[in-house]
Amino acid sequence: ARFTHAARAEQVAAWQEEERAAVQSLAALQDERIAEQERQRIARGRDEGAIKRWLILAPIPLVTAQSRAEGLDTEQIEGEAQLRPKAGEGTVIGSGDLKWQEAAQEDYVFDFNAMLGRVTTYSVAYAVCYIRSEAEQRGLQMLVGSDDEAKVYLNGRQIHKYPFWRYFAADQDTVPDITLNMGLNVLVVKVVNETGAWKISIRLTGAQGNPVKGIKVT
Repeated sequence: ARFTHAARAEQVAAWQEEERAAVQSLAALQDERIAEQERQRIARGRDEGAIKRWLILAPIPLVTAQSRAEGLDTEQIEGEAQLRPKAGEGTVIGSGDLKWQEAAQEDYVFDFNAMLGRVTTYSVAYAVCYIRSEAEQRGLQMLVGSDDEAKVYLNGRQIHKYPFWRYFAADQDTVPDITLNMGLNVLVVKVVNETGAWKISIRLTGAQGNPVKGIKVT
């Protein structure tokens, strides 16, 4: 047997007050961090390189028993790397027919569930945009955020693939050595969703993170 002194009521009250103060302090720090991240994201969204205009084709259901990784690697549309759609164009997917929808927004984080008006599970989405550059630009970088798996093509060539489930955060992945041709460039993005959130963000910057100039996204 071992005997100890029990804490006095005033000691317990003091400890509880310390804990409450610590929790409040951590919550305030978290709120500040979130607010700062939001301010930075809004500021980045004003850059020409933050993609805010897309043609969207969704939702395309995954085949029964098909994994998300298999859905990412399977071409739901033949020749997906070479897609050149127009708004309103119809595409036959399985036994259904989907149309490319134009989406333009202030934020460069695009939410497929918000566009569709519902949470859509076990599905694939395509997003395409056209980037016109006044001159050839080499040595750029592309910052990609996705929920969940994603694949990115630029001018018919795969430049990025993320084959795993994850929570969304803008600018999660950095793709270096991006080249924009003078004139028209075509960006094709494919995003797979299992459950919950379904988002994509794409932002082009210079090699040091500086804003890209001389481009127009349509």
